[in-house]
Amino acid sequence: MIKTSPFVLALCTVTMSMFLASPTTAQIPTAAALLDQCTNEALSNRENCAAYILQSIDRNRSAPEPAYCLPAGAILGDLRARFITWGLVQTPAALAAPADDGLAAALAEAFPCPLIQSG
Repeated sequence: MIKTSPFVLALCTVTMSMFLASPTTAQIPTAAALLDQCTNEALSNRENCAAYILQSIDRNRSAPEPAYCLPAGAILGDLRARFITWGLVQTPAALAAPADDGLAAALAEAFPCPLIQSG
């Protein structure tokens, strides 16, 4: 569970509903586009970044084999900062990957899932 204040949770809920209804979703097809949103000075772009990260986390959690496993105390701002740090050192080819893949790569470095031993 990601720790957030009630205000931040409400803001993210409103932002996500606007994000889903807005054409911005189509503007974040790549990791480079997400990095641009996350590092932009405009509040609306940073809100789009936050909403996209939350949506991507939900998609990862529902995947048969998640790319990363967030700890219970994960904070949205820290996840955004980890993605930005990852993105600033990537090649153009890596940033051309789908936004979900880039975010997964960044978060998998910090929060790998434990290996499951069978048998």
